[in-house]
Amino acid sequence: MALLVYDITSRESFEAISNWLEECKVNGNPEMSLILIGNKTDLASQRQVSHSEGEAFAQKNGMIFIETSAKTDSRIGEAFTKSASLVNSKINKGSIDPKNEMFGVKLGPTYNVTESAFVKQATTPKKQGGECC
Repeated sequence: MALLVYDITSRESFEAISNWLEECKVNGNPEMSLILIGNKTDLASQRQVSHSEGEAFAQKNGMIFIETSAKTDSRIGEAFTKSASLVNSKINKGSIDPKNEMFGVKLGPTYNVTESAFVKQATTPKKQGGECC
């Protein structure tokens, strides 16, 4: 997974994306998913790169496109959720083997949401009558 980020208020940063994309293709795994992120939507009045330019570049290169603002936290979670979804989809299809680190994915601890400590804590009845913990 690679997130290629440019500043929508900087034409130069957008033009550099081509070089970063090439680096990903040369040095990355062929199954690597790419997301193009135009950042700083909070500075839209200073925009030098239109939404349609970013979208067209992403579409031409088989990338997902999203515009965000790290400053205002606009669509940041969505960018990471889309990233995780792409990786998960490729794992489920078998095009990424999470046991092979050459794919850039490393298995960590797995959790069953219904078994999480948070859920257990939220659903466990509280003890009454002076007992602690």
